[in-house]
Amino acid sequence: MPGDTRFHVQVSPDSPAPVRYAASELRRCLMRMTGERVRISFPERLPLEESGSILVGERQHFSDLLARKCPADELDDEIFVTQRDGNCIVTGSNPRSVLFATYDLLENLGARWIAPGYMGEVLPESDCLGLFEQEISERASYRHRGICIEGAPSLEHALSVIDWMGKRKMNTFFLQFKTSIYFWRNYYSREYNKSYGTPQEIDEKRSLEMDNEVIEAAKLRGMVVQRVGHGWTAESIGFRGLGWWQAEREPDEGTRQLLAQVGGGSSSGISPSTLSCATPTQRPLMEWSTRRSAMRGPTAR
Repeated sequence: MPGDTRFHVQVSPDSPAPVRYAASELRRCLMRMTGERVRISFPERLPLEESGSILVGERQHFSDLLARKCPADELDDEIFVTQRDGNCIVTGSNPRSVLFATYDLLENLGARWIAPGYMGEVLPESDCLGLFEQEISERASYRHRGICIEGAPSLEHALSVIDWMGKRKMNTFFLQFKTSIYFWRNYYSREYNKSYGTPQEIDEKRSLEMDNEVIEAAKLRGMVVQRVGHGWTAESIGFRGLGWWQAEREPDEGTRQLLAQVGGGSSSGISPSTLSCATPTQRPLMEWSTRRSAMRGPTAR
């Protein structure tokens, strides 16, 4: 049983989900590393006049304190940890950056995340008292730092990768095609390893459910979710862009005129890899396809 507590994490109850998650992760890791209870509370305002707390919040909670440091920025990530009046301040340029700052602080105390999943998490025994000495200020060199779904992932694998990405300060995840059914089927069909487990049928409905679980995990961490990519070309000419499968039919002659040549011909037989010519006729079709998907959901990009 954890003993007495020396750490008190405070976070505003109206904070966005990534900030509240950052506070809960800080508490979880500190408890594991110290073997002590760690208090967490949700005051209406973060009480800088009280000392001995770890204050986790968006930049606006500390505007007077930070002045021009770590300006708010929805797109570019900057992390900031500092000490004031016996409190440790953990903040960032946007909600996900607060989470990144939390993991960076924990790394300075000895934590490591060397691979996705619980086996890749290293939380060494420590008193963690150095927490109240940390000063961190870092701005990301690149705006986009992400991973694309590929290969043959299970849902558990994809979710553990999303979790690990937050710990490694990556900020975007890309789900290919209109749904990721092609990749889910690669794993659950057992086509590449029939001796491993029982094959499971993944239809389009189940694929979208799995996609949504990945999207929710990414949103919890404030990540940007991107979708489709490959497939816009196929959708714009009336073919479904769901994966690297052979098209069920050849394009008619009118559609073929819109396609770029591949290997001397204008159709590869795999519709998402069919390149569309940027002609005055093709451009409106592409715009209509992408606009229709965007209207169906904010994560369709």
